Amino acid sequence: MTVVPIHGLFEAHLTVRDLDRSISFYRDVLGLPLAHVIPARSVAFFWIGSPGQAMLGLWSIGLCCKLPAAARDALSRGRARAHSASSS
Repeated sequence: MTVVPIHGLFEAHLTVRDLDRSISFYRDVLGLPLAHVIPARSVAFFWIGSPGQAMLGLWSIGLCCKLPAAARDALSRGRARAHSASSS
């Protein structure tokens, strides 16, 4: 098998459960500049390094990402209760 060296990476993508919370983390805690948000597709892009150098995409997955915060919290509490009940 021939190994092909990688000399760089322009774009990487991650799935996240809570896009708003993830945007806050990557922007406010890690200090990445927010490049673009597409609310209709539940996606946000951040620059890594200087603009145009590399990009990180965050894609929201699942029903919880389209619900208001109070509904997401209630859903999370329900999942936690179901998990603890199944672990008992």
